[in-house]
This record gives sequence, C-alpha cells and structure tokens, in this order.
Amino acid sequence: MKKLIIALLLLAIMIAACEPGAEGPEEGLPFIGGTTGLLISFVEDAPPPEVYDGGGFPFDIEVKLQNEGERTVKKEDVTVKISGIDPVEFAKTPQDFIKSPNDDLAAKTKDAEGNILEGSPVYVTFADLNHEQQITGDLSYPIFATVCYKYGTDAVSRICIKENLQEKGGVCEVKGEKPVLNSGAPVQVTSLTESVVGTNKIRLTFKIEHKGNGRISKSGTECNKENERENQNNVFVSISTGLPDLQCERLKEGTGNTGYVRLTDGAAIVSCEQPVTAVGEFLKTVDIKLEYDYDEDVITNLIVRHSE
Repeated sequence: MKKLIIALLLLAIMIAACEPGAEGPEEGLPFIGGTTGLLISFVEDAPPPEVYDGGGFPFDIEVKLQNEGERTVKKEDVTVKISGIDPVEFAKTPQDFIKSPNDDLAAKTKDAEGNILEGSPVYVTFADLNHEQQITGDLSYPIFATVCYKYGTDAVSRICIKENLQEKGGVCEVKGEKPVLNSGAPVQVTSLTESVVGTNKIRLTFKIEHKGNGRISKSGTECNKENERENQNNVFVSISTGLPDLQCERLKEGTGNTGYVRLTDGAAIVSCEQPVTAVGEFLKTVDIKLEYDYDEDVITNLIVRHSE
C-alpha cells in the first residue's frame, strides 16, 4: 500500500508540472502541452514595406505556417486567404487570393527519450502581385492573411471506481477534482470533477475553455463559411470511460457520449452520468477528444508610392 501511495503522489507531482506556468514538458508525460495550434506570420519582405505603382514593381505575399500544437493538419484542411486589398487592383483575381499549402503540417511530437521534435514550417506564396494603375500620392493598405484549419485536442484524466462509491480511503477517492492533461491546442479541458449521484452511479463534470486568440466553429464548416450564427463557437466532444452506458447532457447532434457543445464567453461545462457495476477498486482512464475548425489572422501594412 505504501508503494501505491508513493506512486500516486509522484503522478500528482508530474501532472502539476503540466499546469499553466510550469517550465516546459516533463519526461514521461503523454503530451507536450501548450495553447497554440498553427503559428502564422508573414515572411520578411513578402510583402515588402512599400512598392510603386505603374506595373513595374511586382512582389509576393508569403505566409509561414508552423504547427506548434500536437495535432497534424492535412494540407487539404488548411486555407489561407488574403484580404485588405482589391485583387483586381494588383493584377489578380479573387480566387488567386485563396490557397492551400502543398504539404501537411506535422504536429510537435516527443521521441522515446522525451526530446521535442518540431514539424517543418510550410509556406504559402501569392506571387507576382503588381499595382499596374497610376495613383496620385501614396496609399497605405492593410494586408490580412486569414488561416482556417481543422484542429483538435486530446485530453486525459483518471477517475476512481469502487464497489461502494461512498467508501473513503483505499486506492483512491471517488469525490473531488481530478487532474487533466491536454495536448497542445487552443481549446482545452481545464477541469474534471467526479461526484456520486446514486448507489451505483457517478457524475463527471468537465469544463472546456478557449485559450487561443482565434475563432472557433464547427468542424468541417470551413470556419463559418456559411451559417455563421449557427456554427460559431461549437466544439464536437467525444468522451470515453471504457465503461458502458455513459450518458452526457448538453451534447447535441451526436450520441449519448458525443456531440456538439457551444462555448459561451469562451467556456462550456458538460456533465455525464456513468453507471458503475464493476467489482473491485481501481483508477480508470477518461479520454476526451475535442474537434473544431479554427481560424485566425495576421496583419501587415503595405505602402504603394507613386512612381515619377
């Protein structure tokens, strides 16, 4: 029993190291952690700070995408859109300002020794823009790059299962908040609480929070391309305890333990009830998966000067 208590204490210490503010990932933990999905930036001098009118100064816009999270993103699930300038004014069509990368964006991973392996950055280039018309004086333009992509979060916790749910002490305690570990992603499961609601039934209550700077919408909707009011802030949730008959509240368009939940003011709470008929006393892993579309943008400034 003493060895078991020591092991549980060590686990608690390891999990605490993954809480916000901890110094980097710890060896042996399942996730690297973090609250970023894709890191988006303009490549230096693409666009340049200034160009000239008259069609003699072609330039490129190049967007760098770096996957800082732990979910690989397929190239067909990423769209980069340029806005802020009229494409026709720069000798392009509206469709020229929407592109997907040529390569998948690999997730961050850890090797067997705990070393973090970064995915390679991916670049999306909008080539040969050219302000062909003559202008009077200099004009300043904001250039936005908006990136929409499918992403997801994996979260794990452990709950206590006992024949007598009211019994205190032993291997574990049924009642109380349980540590949660999350993969690196902008949406996180920030807490999970286990409580007793009957002789043979427990309730799991967990909180989902938006920790990133972008916008959430239903997975597969191309970031609210249509029906924005219906799709925004919706996350698809799947929760599994490995035990039968798990039933959750507030999940829509799914099954008893899957479905969409809408985040209000950046958060949502989901409650599930789990019948317990197991014999013995043990810890049980809870797996929670979150799926969503995510979009965010970066901005820079372009000055078009009149050429003499």
